[in-house]
Amino acid sequence: MTESRVPDDAEVPAPLTSEEKKAVVSLSSREHFRIRFFHGEKIVDSLLKLPLTMEPVPLAEGTQCLHLELWLKDQFGIASDHSVFAVVPVLEAYSPAMPLILLNTIVFRLLQELPSPDAPLPILDYALVVRPLSNLNTPIPPATDETSPFFAIDGTALGGTDPLARQHAQVQFVSKMKTFGFARIQVTREQAQIPLDAWEQVRTWLAAQNPTLPPLLASKGRYVGFSCDPNREYLQLRHPLRSAGTIWPRPYFHETNQAEFATNLLKLLNVLDTVGRDCMEAVCAVLNIDRSFVFNELLDDVSAPPTSAADVTATDPSCRYGASVLRVYNYRNKKADVHTADNRRMDLHMSCGS
Repeated sequence: MTESRVPDDAEVPAPLTSEEKKAVVSLSSREHFRIRFFHGEKIVDSLLKLPLTMEPVPLAEGTQCLHLELWLKDQFGIASDHSVFAVVPVLEAYSPAMPLILLNTIVFRLLQELPSPDAPLPILDYALVVRPLSNLNTPIPPATDETSPFFAIDGTALGGTDPLARQHAQVQFVSKMKTFGFARIQVTREQAQIPLDAWEQVRTWLAAQNPTLPPLLASKGRYVGFSCDPNREYLQLRHPLRSAGTIWPRPYFHETNQAEFATNLLKLLNVLDTVGRDCMEAVCAVLNIDRSFVFNELLDDVSAPPTSAADVTATDPSCRYGASVLRVYNYRNKKADVHTADNRRMDLHMSCGS
């Protein structure tokens, strides 16, 4: 026998707020939504009653996620030992996979953006992400075990000068990428703090922008600076090239007294770029790929850019920024109290990423 216990508070779902209840009602009061699902070479056109729920729900008021998954498995002939793990937008296959229930958030935001309540509903296209259930029965080794996908590779060794330690870290990195599709890199405490500080500065900077004004750009062509699209606003940064005479910080940041902010973002990009180069060194070494082609032809020149016109020694207006890009997003349906929000709630207004 095992001793029963009362679930911790963190395990008990918090009740929906009045605003969230209104969102659920707005979904259930609408007609069925047309969603086309894609898997393999087959397309299934569906009329789906929202909202999706984790609990049983009357057919006229929504659809239980379990029933939707079983229906999708039947329609696509998915084996019983596999699961519809998640979905991704068909036209954005690189996007993070999201659970079925987040379709509530997507559709609710679309409803809010309709020009009128009786406007036609858009058709949504999503590809299924199918995974074997056997993976659930395989225990994941602890992060301290080298065989674990979450085992952190020593970033200092990966970019260090000790040949044996470096080779070991390089083999570990390539093995993790081939086996799991990702790898964790352990960096110094100072390096780890740079993204955190930059993120807080970006949130402050984005919040200070006046939404009634035209998008503010630090340069033309959306190469670097501030821009937006229907659901998010973001800062985008590329390497300012010294060989092109690109001065950094740009005049815009000086005009708004944000030169230090711009300098810190470039510092963040350089930190991430350094780690990325160490990873590419590992790929070239382990897989015997031509290093000169990767580093000389594909990667940016990261020489320090000029800080004033007096430092410019050459110019090239046709290529002022490098190819590597850093974007920091702020989704507009994020609540102001995101840091204090109850993380037990499935908030229909929260974004699926940032």
